[in-house]
Amino acid sequence: MGDEVQDGDGTPEAETDWRSLIDAATSLEALAEIDRRLEQQGPAARKWRMSVILRRSALRGRRLVPRPKQLTQPAVAFAAGFGLPAPDGRRLHAYRLTKAQFDALQQDLSRRGSYASLEIGYTPGLFALWASEWFRRCYSGGVRRWDDLTRALGLPAPGQTQQNTLRDVTRKGLQQWQRPVFHADSMTQYLATLAREGGFPACAVAGGAQGWAKTVLEAVVAALLGAPTAGESEALEFARQQKARLKAIFSDDEFIQLCADLALAIVQLRREAEPYAVAANLPLAAWLGLNRPDWRELLPISTGDADADALVETLMKVDAVSGSIVHVERMLVRDGEGGLWHEAARIGLDGEIPGGAMAGVDTSYGRLRGFAAGPMARHLPGELALFDPPAVEETAWSVQSGRYARGILRLPFACAVQIDLRAGERSVGRIELPSGKPRRGQLLVAALEEGSAEEPRLLRVIGSGSGSYRQTELFLQVPKEWAVLPIDGGSVLPLGPGVGDTALWRVSGGTRLIDPLNDCYRILCGQAASQTVRIDMIGNAPAWAEVSGSGSVHRTDPDIR
Repeated sequence: MGDEVQDGDGTPEAETDWRSLIDAATSLEALAEIDRRLEQQGPAARKWRMSVILRRSALRGRRLVPRPKQLTQPAVAFAAGFGLPAPDGRRLHAYRLTKAQFDALQQDLSRRGSYASLEIGYTPGLFALWASEWFRRCYSGGVRRWDDLTRALGLPAPGQTQQNTLRDVTRKGLQQWQRPVFHADSMTQYLATLAREGGFPACAVAGGAQGWAKTVLEAVVAALLGAPTAGESEALEFARQQKARLKAIFSDDEFIQLCADLALAIVQLRREAEPYAVAANLPLAAWLGLNRPDWRELLPISTGDADADALVETLMKVDAVSGSIVHVERMLVRDGEGGLWHEAARIGLDGEIPGGAMAGVDTSYGRLRGFAAGPMARHLPGELALFDPPAVEETAWSVQSGRYARGILRLPFACAVQIDLRAGERSVGRIELPSGKPRRGQLLVAALEEGSAEEPRLLRVIGSGSGSYRQTELFLQVPKEWAVLPIDGGSVLPLGPGVGDTALWRVSGGTRLIDPLNDCYRILCGQAASQTVRIDMIGNAPAWAEVSGSGSVHRTDPDIR
């Protein structure tokens, strides 16, 4: 006889009642009410409270799409012939197609023989499921194309009319699975939706705990664990910060989103289940294996093979980020397609700031609030971050960003990133963030962050002046009158105006630049290590002086480095 749990009125409820109640819940509010009732029962209800936790994680991952009110019939199990249940709103990777099911679907769709046949009945649903699984199993990076899917089905190469048909089929198919189409940059992303629905691609998992995706995912998981309130938007931002670590063919926005999805799913599961594992004195994965063997089914990655399982096991053991240093990155951001370029910054205000940067700030004030100071205050109003003093025998302060400091912020390069620290309404100090000095130099070197090489949308400044760089392709912003010439078999391509009276160039290989005074600069791409030629003047800026433009003021003779 199964265990029994008393409900709030003292009436016993059988196990099957709790199971049905939890499985039937389709909202976080309903689960919260179930959890409240279970909490009243004490330790006897622990296993069902864990089921609530896992169901909550599942609902967050599925993003259930409300059914139209006129639909009163249950969803049709149109894929039952392939051993699949009726649609219930989960992401398509969560149906866990086996190799045999995938092959059977592909054979069935191939027999249709025409684009028109894909639109009939529930065939769109079968196509959407198969295509999402194709991206998981067969995609090896690069541009996603309809041709790859149609070639696998033995269909002729699609023209514009056939591509429109495939978009319609995809939209209908996703609707049949109760799934939405992904939108980005005011555009409907059909192929990106199919790829995201398929989950983490197998080729990125190859190597398991030693694979190339491991370091990227570890960094995102660690950052999320270190930010207890972080959710989807923060996960995506953390994943974008790891873009430079990705293989070039996987540096697109859709794959970065998949990294964010997987990392967030891991973190949500850990946040909710780790207290139980700690209480039982068991490793988290071991505790989940004993109490909910199907926990892996909640993750947007197909497990069951050694590589995927090894990667997941590694991510379940990642520690929260520690020693993450507050920093500043200078960016160039573009207004829409073909729009103007602007100077901007990405300010990392989550982590630790060295004690040296906080020298002179009295720790006895306790938590301090940070606001933009100096010229930066004209561009960034509001509270930017909270600064917590170091623990006993430590020197680093802990920093947590506020919403005004996140994302890409419009900020001229001439502005130093300075923070006014306040205790209540009292100003207790002003600091300059690491890497927060004004960005100087007429020749700026940048790497691609968002967009494509042909249509970049966001560039990260990585240097100025002559230098050697690991990136095989770079973007240069220089005055319009400069000459930009290829050397050593390199290539240069003008991309139009940059910020102000400058021009933007895309370069690869080697490049020589000549200014109107015949001074020469050299940029080398694809080198073993990055090395820049730079001279910095380091000194204390007077609080009473404000500098605009490219100049600087120091209270004493600066150090030349």
